[in-house]
Amino acid sequence: MILRYKSGTDSILANGLLAELVRSGKAKVAKPIEDQVKSFDLKRVEAETDVSANLIQEAAGLMDSNS
Repeated sequence: MILRYKSGTDSILANGLLAELVRSGKAKVAKPIEDQVKSFDLKRVEAETDVSANLIQEAAGLMDSNS
């Protein structure tokens, strides 16, 4: 899957994907990191990157912590 995002927003997208993985239980991270990515909710990431929340969820769904 290719996610086309606004130039300069790659770190926001990465944090949004990580936040979604943590929320869905697919990733476990240290508490400080979990607290940091909580602010990257799907609406914020969508607004800043131009990647729809549905696509972010779909991309996160394709990732598997055992891969």
